[in-house]
Amino acid sequence: MPHDWSAVTAEYFGQHCAETPRFEGLQVQKLAPDLWRYIEAIEATRPDLIIECGTAHGGSAHFFAGVQRMFGIDGRVVTIDIEGARAGTRTKHKQITYITDDS
Repeated sequence: MPHDWSAVTAEYFGQHCAETPRFEGLQVQKLAPDLWRYIEAIEATRPDLIIECGTAHGGSAHFFAGVQRMFGIDGRVVTIDIEGARAGTRTKHKQITYITDDS
C-alpha cells in the first residue's frame, strides 16, 4: 500500500515535535531522523561542495555548513530557491552561496 508522506510528516511533527528542529538558531525544515542521516552521509563522503535545491530561510544550508565544519571539511554550500522574497530573512555565512533561480 503506498504511503501518504504528507500525512506521515504532519503526524510526525504534530506528535513528536513541538516545533521544527533548529540549528544555530535557524529552523531546519527537515525531520530529525533525516538530519542524522545527513550527518552520517557527510561524514562518510566528506563533500567539499553541497548543492541544495529549496532554500526557504537557509536553516538547512547552515546545518550542512556546520556539519562540514564539525568534520573539518573546508567546504561550501550552494543553495538555490526560486523565491527571492525570502532572501531578506537569510543570514550571511562565509560557506554559503545563495542563488535565486529555478532549480
